Formats: sequence, C-alpha cells, structure tokens
Amino acid sequence: MRLRRGHSLAEALCALALGGVLAAAAGLMLASARRALEDSELRSIGGRAEREAVAIVRKALSAGESIVLHGDTAVELDLLIGASVLCGTEYRALVLPPPRSSVATSMSALPQLPGADDVVLVRRFDGSAEGAWWYAVVDSVALRRLPGQCRAEDGWRAPVDSTADLLRIVIADTVPVDLEPGVEVRLVRRGRFALYHIGRGEWAMGWRRCHPWSGACGIIQPVAAPLRPPGGRGFRIVADDRVWTVAAHGVGGRGAHATVPW
Repeated sequence: MRLRRGHSLAEALCALALGGVLAAAAGLMLASARRALEDSELRSIGGRAEREAVAIVRKALSAGESIVLHGDTAVELDLLIGASVLCGTEYRALVLPPPRSSVATSMSALPQLPGADDVVLVRRFDGSAEGAWWYAVVDSVALRRLPGQCRAEDGWRAPVDSTADLLRIVIADTVPVDLEPGVEVRLVRRGRFALYHIGRGEWAMGWRRCHPWSGACGIIQPVAAPLRPPGGRGFRIVADDRVWTVAAHGVGGRGAHATVPW
C-alpha cells in the first residue's frame, strides 16, 4: 500500500510538472499569437494609411492647379470644390441656383459649400473663343430665399423648387456689371498636404486650408495615419521628367506609390 501511495504521489508530481510545462508553452504560444495578431493589424492599418495618402494626393494632383512643392514632404495647390452657373448678381454678391433639386439635376454641383477665403471664378467673355476668368475671394456664403432672383419661370430651377434657398456668395470686391447670367462659375480652395508630427512618435499626412493671396494656412487636420517619420519616407512627393511621384510608407506597411503626369 505504501508503494502504491508513493507511486501515486510521484505520478501526481510528474503530472503537476508536466502541467506547468504545458501551461508555460501555452502561454508562449498565446503571446506569440497575440504578437502576430498585433503585427498583422499594424500592417493592415499602416497599409491602409499609405494607400489612402497616395490615392488622395494623386487625385488632388490630377485635378489641381497652381501646384507648388514645399520640400519633398508638402505640396500646395488649388482644388476645385464646386461648379455652377451664374443666375443673378448684386453689388457685392453672386447668386447661384439651389445646390439641391427636388425633381431634376441641379445646375449647381457643390459636394460641399464654399466658405470664407475660397476663390470664385466666373467666365467673362472678352471677344476670345473661350473668354477669360474673372475671380474674387469669397467673404461669406449663405443659403437664402431671394424673390426675383433665378426664377423658376426663367428656367433656373424646377417649379417645385421655386421657393428653395439660393446660394448667395458675398465677395471681398464689387461685382463687374458685365457678368452675364448663364456663364460658368467655379469654386476653388487653396490648401496644402503635408507630413506632420501628431505626438507620441506618430506621424500623419494632413491637410490645411490656405489663404489664396497671403499664403497663410490654418490648423492642419489629419487625413491618413499612422505613417513613418520623414527619415522613414513616411510621405514624399517629387517632380521629375514631367511626372509627379507620390510615395507613402505606413507604420508596418510595405509602401505605396503612384505617378501623375504634369
């Protein structure tokens, strides 16, 4: 009986020792799996950030104008934010058809409303085939009911929208008297994409609005993150051989790049 009890005790001790080894091994496997999951998640987040950064800047460069590089980690340009037609004028304001229509496509394509310091351009026929552009800085924008302006019976909007709010753009200048109703209107925003430090060793590609004349820019807003620092090629843009080359490397990502003809 003693041998049996002693043998059972030895077995129990072995079982405990084996259990400890198995538990330690399971802990190591769990930690390894957790690290692998974290690494995979980091690669996924970094890959998405770098793809977003490249895609956004590539699209902006393709449609932008007055492009200026600031080193190789920032680019400033004009972005088209809306298009419309002129249907009315005031002493210091331009009036555009309603941004939204109830039954038909609106004459104003405005994914976002313009704001102060944006630029409005109006085609002004000067005898040439295409005409010239008259432009002014936007002072303020409001949606208002303006009886007598852009009337439905004149074809500027559907009858059901006859009381809809019109877009009234106040400018920091006086409106020329020879601007004709029906001419093309464009709205442009000046801004800058740049790599910047967001704290805790993390970097992002961000966007800030800039004044079209003074060049002063506002607070930067993150667009794509996390990216590597400048030394790690987090975001770069270079011009060479009539081509823009945009590249980004996210934290944990493998890198993304694209080229855009000038």
